[in-house]
Amino acid sequence: MGDGIELGTCLFTVVEPAPGQASAYNAWYERDHFYAGMMAMPHCFAGRRWVATAALKALTGVESGSFLAIYWIEAGRHDEFAPAAVDAFARLSAEGRMFEGREHVHTGFYELDAAARRDVDGVPPALALDHPFAGLVAALGGAAPSPAGAVALVLTWRPIATPGFEGPGDPLHLLFLDAAPHECAGDWRLAVAGATWARAFIPTVPGTNTHLDAL
Repeated sequence: MGDGIELGTCLFTVVEPAPGQASAYNAWYERDHFYAGMMAMPHCFAGRRWVATAALKALTGVESGSFLAIYWIEAGRHDEFAPAAVDAFARLSAEGRMFEGREHVHTGFYELDAAARRDVDGVPPALALDHPFAGLVAALGGAAPSPAGAVALVLTWRPIATPGFEGPGDPLHLLFLDAAPHECAGDWRLAVAGATWARAFIPTVPGTNTHLDAL
């Protein structure tokens, strides 16, 4: 049996709220933008948000970028999804439903290039955002890491030039973890040592401000 729906591209967006705006930003994003801005778009079939506490930022020495959102787009549908997303952002802006108190650290589209599972029957790439992974490490640049230890799945992506979004840059590596990043740092830190940017995250807890007091 195959893995079902085929994952093609992802939207990867890292944001830093303005000082004092983390709670308001979190509420806006999870209660409105996550759905109206992204999940309602055609061929977007999964999404998940992540947060980096101060302790997690210290693991990689990168300070800016407390929130990460990732979305999966069905294979072969990027050219339909991207214009719809741009149009949705314009409409939401006209309706006063965008949040100004934030900095986009990095936002771009990526096409899946390779997937490596630690386990033969491990979590398929298309289900990675729905599986309750305890942590995630995202890295730009460097060689593709291999899954081992707490690193259960590694997805490597190549950047896609998309009007209205950042242009091509370094490849993106997403390392999905069975344990929180600080509990298994020895399993992933060396693997992303050659990256130009790397950050460790844990999942947000929807409907709450969990972890926001530790940014």
